[in-house]
Amino acid sequence: MQLKLFTPLYRHDRWWLYHAIYVREEGEKLKILIVTFFMVAILVVAGCGKAELEKTPETGNNGTEITKPVSPPDENPDVAGENADISISDFSIICGATSVSLMQWDYELNLEEHFGIPLKEEVRQLGPGSDTFQGSYVKELKYPGLELELFSPKDNGKTFWLRSIQVSDKKYETARGVKVGDSLGQLETTYPELKPILDNRKDPNNRGYMIEEGIYNYITFEVNEGLIVMMKIYHEFA
Repeated sequence: MQLKLFTPLYRHDRWWLYHAIYVREEGEKLKILIVTFFMVAILVVAGCGKAELEKTPETGNNGTEITKPVSPPDENPDVAGENADISISDFSIICGATSVSLMQWDYELNLEEHFGIPLKEEVRQLGPGSDTFQGSYVKELKYPGLELELFSPKDNGKTFWLRSIQVSDKKYETARGVKVGDSLGQLETTYPELKPILDNRKDPNNRGYMIEEGIYNYITFEVNEGLIVMMKIYHEFA
């Protein structure tokens, strides 16, 4: 029987064998590196997307970033401090089927559709003497028997939120149905939490009255000869 002897590898054969082994090992490392890279990339993209959703500011119709008024810290915006019967919805006016509430943005209100073209419109920027509000914007709109004041932060100036509503026409009612021309008795019955405004006037039939939500939102009623002649709903800055 003839024995087949193992033929030793020559030097160039051994080099090719080592090279093949090295290439295979490096290929495996490259595969692991590529897979790891794609996994990390997917995690980073997912994390960034979540962060963008959390940080995206609210914008108006024109894409401008807006700063929306917020309720004071530790205050429930639907409860009026010590007056638990007053809610933020009380700070509205109603005209027919239209309801306009304090602190709504102008792009939500569509004022022209509800009230038409204003008799007068003025926008001004607050200057020195306005304290921390210097540079902010105020828009004043006047309609027959209705005056509105809107506010916009200094880094905006394009979108405004409703800060003040002043009414002198009986076609506008409060959320509870009180209007100009109603009697003091009707006012007191509708708003049992009503308080007199503390000024020098003492005659109950000729003075101002108010209700408040916390220390920020107010409704005032001016009474003359026992009848309401003007109402004002407004937000007071802290």
